[in-house]
Amino acid sequence: MSKRNRRDGYWRYYELATKEEKAHMIRTLMRLVLEHPYPRPKKGKRGRPPVHSKENLDFLLLLIVADDDTYRGTVADRTCFGSE
Repeated sequence: MSKRNRRDGYWRYYELATKEEKAHMIRTLMRLVLEHPYPRPKKGKRGRPPVHSKENLDFLLLLIVADDDTYRGTVADRTCFGSE
């Protein structure tokens, strides 16, 4: 097996890229949800008030699809909620 020749500092850049990739995707999805909201019909006054905003639910759905993960896996990750 041949030895791979890597540039100096390769692993430092690789580690930085893997750390920053999730944060960049979260920022991009947040901007997408806020700039282009999903059109919904107006809801009446009946029923229980919502716990989460529609923007939060849209963001979470896009994040789940982008990560190809489950809801539980996304919530357990906790990086999307700012508590790293």
